[in-house]
Amino acid sequence: CGPMHRYISRCDLVDFTTFPASVPPGPTYQYFPQNPMLGGLLHTADYCPMYSLIATGSRANGGSYEFDCEDPTLNTNIPGETFGANSKCFNTNLNRPLCMKYRCNADQNKVQVVISGSQVVTCPYDGAMMNLDGLNVDAKFECPKLATVCPEFICPGNCSGRGYCDYTRVNPRCNCCNPNDNTPMCTNSPPGCKATNGFGGGGVITGGGGGGGGGTTIIGGNGGIGSGGGGGVYNPGTGTGVYNPGIGTGVTNPRPVPVPALPQPAPRPVPVPPPPPAPRPVPASSPPPPPTPPYIPPPPP
Repeated sequence: CGPMHRYISRCDLVDFTTFPASVPPGPTYQYFPQNPMLGGLLHTADYCPMYSLIATGSRANGGSYEFDCEDPTLNTNIPGETFGANSKCFNTNLNRPLCMKYRCNADQNKVQVVISGSQVVTCPYDGAMMNLDGLNVDAKFECPKLATVCPEFICPGNCSGRGYCDYTRVNPRCNCCNPNDNTPMCTNSPPGCKATNGFGGGGVITGGGGGGGGGTTIIGGNGGIGSGGGGGVYNPGTGTGVYNPGIGTGVTNPRPVPVPALPQPAPRPVPVPPPPPAPRPVPASSPPPPPTPPYIPPPPP
């Protein structure tokens, strides 16, 4: 299946010696030592092979078609396979994937596959292999990622940038910047809050004042919501976080939490150069000798 489970796809692994006009993978992106010219078609994916090519077929009256699971004009004689708006591609242990009806069960927060009119299979978790009755005793299909086929169940819209997705829950959901905001996408919260995860027991969470005892804290916005083990009360100075032991939910007062400035190191003393050495005294020169008297010749005899 393709990455969005709409199309039956083919792997894009090719031998670049057959594509002389294309740039082959460089040494960093060669994943097949015995044949370094093998690689995926997409250089933007670092030449990693992917199921990016849509499988096609030929029509009896001419022309071709794509294996689009949502195309209601396609027919099949495989039991359980259905093409249409409510179908998705499911990987199987057969010779190809199958297009089957599905539905997102909001009550169970699960994806369900309709094998036939009365047989419905509920996927317990991502990647589970479930029986495909009606084909053979060993036929199975793989449960897709819930976040892909039912994105509204897993923190829709990535919480609109107004909260964070709490994956510690059995059914992940958004914890919003506004602790009173219970909308799925945090539409009633201010934008731009920042979230970090902290874990521990006993109520020590850095920044923002979330619930006491591990979990997650919203920083720089309106307090936060914490979850985890342990218990206790955490007072971050400007907001009070209360943590319910064993439940995993803590709520802080919606007051902005100032981020303390990092301590600055003490200035290093500037070394003072030593004074220059004193000049050496210049020895006094000895007085010049007295001048030599002029030569007077003796008188003649």
